[in-house]
Amino acid sequence: MDTHHDLYRQRHCHIDKNMPYRFPETESGIELDLLKYLFSGVVYV
Repeated sequence: MDTHHDLYRQRHCHIDKNMPYRFPETESGIELDLLKYLFSGVVYV
């Protein structure tokens, strides 16, 4: 597991624990890709 993956896993856990809605974990890990997209600051065109 790389450092970036660990970072997004930590963000996932934080959101899941502290927000009024659940952020479910999936088998494919697509939620980590979503977090990477939202928090990376890279604009995809």
